[in-house]
Amino acid sequence: MNTEERKMRLAEIEEELALKRVQEKLLVERIEFLKSCGDDDESNFDDFVAQVRQARPDQTFTFEKATKENRMGSHQAHWTFPGARRGGTVTWVHGTNELCWGIDHRDVDAWEQYERSCGREPRYT
Repeated sequence: MNTEERKMRLAEIEEELALKRVQEKLLVERIEFLKSCGDDDESNFDDFVAQVRQARPDQTFTFEKATKENRMGSHQAHWTFPGARRGGTVTWVHGTNELCWGIDHRDVDAWEQYERSCGREPRYT
């Protein structure tokens, strides 16, 4: 292995380490959330449901409550649309009430087509 190859390999290892540190941080945050999560936190879940429905009243969601038993770090809502393989998911960002929206990368084209068929520019929030 020459010097240039060593430098490239070192850069790859540093990238992997940085990614692992981010993953570790997210895991620690999730563990802390689960520790602080009450089993009977109905109002928190109700707030999440209301916030999601207010953000996208045009969508129909399936909601999942985060509990210690299911080890979810946040409440989740799922929805689908014509042409979707997996659809979308929305959660609360850890430690906030900010919604984090996601669409399976394989469904982005179908989502954009769906939004345009409804007469609007594609939006993710």
